[in-house]
Amino acid sequence: MQIEEKLSIAMDHFNEDRYEEALKLFQEIYLASKHKEATYFLGLFYDNGYGVEKDEQKAISYYRKASRAGSVDASYMLQTKAQTTIVRI
Repeated sequence: MQIEEKLSIAMDHFNEDRYEEALKLFQEIYLASKHKEATYFLGLFYDNGYGVEKDEQKAISYYRKASRAGSVDASYMLQTKAQTTIVRI
């Protein structure tokens, strides 16, 4: 199965709230190709706790990788996080 086909199936699973199946495919795609959309979606999983324990640091790490690869969505998420982060003194 080609990367784009796997990505399409993973996105369908995600949109149907079938997070475990989607997560497995996104992880496979990420490990095989570092595809920017798969990387972005892994950020979403960790950011929101979809089928995994919520982990903002992992989410940010995936968003950064996806942003560097050209994901506009990941760049937006990083920008949003930067604007909403409370600075501790």
